[in-house]
Amino acid sequence: MLNSIKNIYSFFHRYFFNEKISGFILFLIIAAIFWSLNALSKSYTTVLKYPIDFKNIPAGKILVSDDLNLLNVKITCTGHNIIQYKINAALSSLTIDLAHYPPQQAISSSNDYFFSVINPLHKKISELFHDETILVSIHPDTIYYTLNESRSRKVPVIAKLRINYQKFFAQSSDLTLEPDSIFIVGPCSIADTISAILSESSTINNANDTIFLKLKLQQPPHTALSQQTIQCIIPVDRLTEKTIEVPVTCIHLSDSLVLKTFPGKVQITFLVALNQFSKLKPSDFKVFINYDSIKKTGNKSQKLIVSKKPNYIYNLTLNPPTVEYLLEHKKRYR
Repeated sequence: MLNSIKNIYSFFHRYFFNEKISGFILFLIIAAIFWSLNALSKSYTTVLKYPIDFKNIPAGKILVSDDLNLLNVKITCTGHNIIQYKINAALSSLTIDLAHYPPQQAISSSNDYFFSVINPLHKKISELFHDETILVSIHPDTIYYTLNESRSRKVPVIAKLRINYQKFFAQSSDLTLEPDSIFIVGPCSIADTISAILSESSTINNANDTIFLKLKLQQPPHTALSQQTIQCIIPVDRLTEKTIEVPVTCIHLSDSLVLKTFPGKVQITFLVALNQFSKLKPSDFKVFINYDSIKKTGNKSQKLIVSKKPNYIYNLTLNPPTVEYLLEHKKRYR
């Protein structure tokens, strides 16, 4: 590796630090500079593209546009000025103030309007250029746009998350979103169909502690949101094992029958976050067998079903997973 670096250094030192070659390279650089200056001093014709923005939209209306309105301005000027104008056009836009130029309704639709460019913007565009710049043309001469009735609705937000936890860690309780709902403003035809706003996807790897995130919201087209981001908190804690004894019940049992299971109680073992360990109790769980299954199969051993359990417990197992039963008719007293 060291020899390679020495060889490269020797090559550049031999050929580029030679006085004749260095002088030739300097001559080429100077010539290129003079050629560029000469070329940029000549006049050229080019087209500048300016984005169009609207402000002071009438109350109760919202601007709907599938395409970005661009104004093509053809000018003739020196190369130096073209470079300056190109940069300005890329960084700026032309604003149409609808408070000064009220919408003019088009014949084709009650929601379509037009704006005549020539008179209001010609002077404004001319002021963007130096006196020696020639304004050749502006295209299009009319801009069409659509204003729809707007609707404001409060909708919930949903966080799109993918979390990979470190071993023996997991989410311990419900995540918190702040705010958990926002206002969306848009055309009635769009706002009425939106039931929730999603956040952009976020992936967290090797999580082993509570997660705090700032999530950017996905904004549907032609709408505005009351805010662009939300705060998200996901509680994460270390897992530990816990076992609880729970009674077994039977569902769909006829009123004329009595059923006893053996054993009458089973053990539920699971992983739970340390901060939730002491909060869990037998009443948080429900385990049963189904009498319909007994009638259908006639098996003396029935598989247990967990119908109720808390959120955020993991790797739940039953011991035993099946029970036997004794079925009797209720005694009738006269």
